[in-house]
Amino acid sequence: MKSPHQPDRRSAPAEPGDQKQSRAFLYVLTVGIFITALDQTVVVTAIPSMVFDLDVEFRNIDRAAWIVNGFLIGYAVALPLAGRLADIYSRRLVFMGALGLFAAASLAAALAENLWFLVGARFLQAAGGGALIPVALAQASGDYRGRTRIVVFGLIIAVAEMGGVLGPFWGAAITQFAGWRWIFYINLPLAALLALTAFFFRDRSTPVRLPLDWRGAILAMLGLTLLTVGIARDEIMSGLTVAILIITALAVLAAFVIAEKRTAAPLVNLNMFRRHEFSAGNLASLLVGAGLIVPMVNIPLYAATVLERDALGGGLLLIQMTMAIPVGAIVGGFAASRIGNATVVYTGAALAGLGLLLASQWGISPGNTVMTRDLLIAGAGFGLVIAPLTGVVVAGAGRDSPGVGAAMVSVSRLLGMMIALASLTPWALQRFNEVASTLPLPLGTGTESAAELDALGFQYQLGIKLAAGSMFADLFVLSAILCWVAIVPGLWLLRYPTVRPV
Repeated sequence: MKSPHQPDRRSAPAEPGDQKQSRAFLYVLTVGIFITALDQTVVVTAIPSMVFDLDVEFRNIDRAAWIVNGFLIGYAVALPLAGRLADIYSRRLVFMGALGLFAAASLAAALAENLWFLVGARFLQAAGGGALIPVALAQASGDYRGRTRIVVFGLIIAVAEMGGVLGPFWGAAITQFAGWRWIFYINLPLAALLALTAFFFRDRSTPVRLPLDWRGAILAMLGLTLLTVGIARDEIMSGLTVAILIITALAVLAAFVIAEKRTAAPLVNLNMFRRHEFSAGNLASLLVGAGLIVPMVNIPLYAATVLERDALGGGLLLIQMTMAIPVGAIVGGFAASRIGNATVVYTGAALAGLGLLLASQWGISPGNTVMTRDLLIAGAGFGLVIAPLTGVVVAGAGRDSPGVGAAMVSVSRLLGMMIALASLTPWALQRFNEVASTLPLPLGTGTESAAELDALGFQYQLGIKLAAGSMFADLFVLSAILCWVAIVPGLWLLRYPTVRPV
């Protein structure tokens, strides 16, 4: 049951001009999402330059991954708070505040003189940029109804995915011509222009006048931070340190649950999880996120180690999958508006799994046509599920909490990514090392000719390549299984086709 202190957030009756302004504001929000989505991946191609300029020692080169991890952690941690802010305050003001944080953090990143200052700036950048997605989806939820809403969700998410796809190329171009710091400097005029444009729009929605649950917000952010740092673990962390982080995180999150049950206006209404649509949608999102991160990380590695391609070649191989994701998101939105969310979810999950299963058969010398086919199938499948899952979870959150619903589906996806990355990659590397350790070293006995030594070296390299190919095949199969398991909550949604109030 809904607390009497939590009235529905409804939009005031709108004149045609107000409706046009509201939808124009949504367009501005979507542009903001694209710009901040670029920054999720913009640093990927600039990391070598950053590491050199910030004097990171070669023995600590692995810590450069925290330039990316810091952004992901900030993104995951900020989403629940951003979603709630979007529900109880003016979305225009939340948008402008988020842009201000994004711009200030971008300036700090551009001025960074050491690695950890840059990582901290990236964390804050993500907190500002990540807030825009729940704000935009909450705005769309208020502006559109019925079939049109899920289509608009698909278009918004496609824009966000496209930003992530184009980010590495945007970063490479700026780094090449102006230096990596301009990746961040350029955000300042863009954010200022968007904030100025939003300033002239009138927010026609009626905010829910409730106090912000600061205790819940602090507990949620602390718990998610500890959990994501523990899952993403730094190489210097011992197993005991990781265990302490994760156990502490679970204890803090348990305290969060207890606190939310005792709060009249909680950050997250836990009654949402009693809704089968809400819980099943988040579970499917977590599984799909876990399935997606495996090829995202390992396809470039496969290209480098098995196909012996350079970084550009690996990026061009991966983009064949990632370019299909925003296209699939648009198609998924249109399809879900006509045949239902559940059907599109399990169709997309099945397609993603099929593409990855086919990829597991590549071996060490696949044809380009075969790889393109399999990557397009997988990418389209991953794209198809995004809009209907978002629609299900936002609807399941209730009419007063669309921002929280949009935030939770994103948090679930990110947690799935980090859990899979932390658990599957070490397992796969261990299997590779076990196989590689059984290969005879190409040393010979000292009596071989040069040709025979070359043959021994060739056989050893072939064995290493076969071991690597087998490792990637195992990872792709596991990723396919994760996608197919996501079909189960997708089918569960068929039992609950209608939306009931929380």
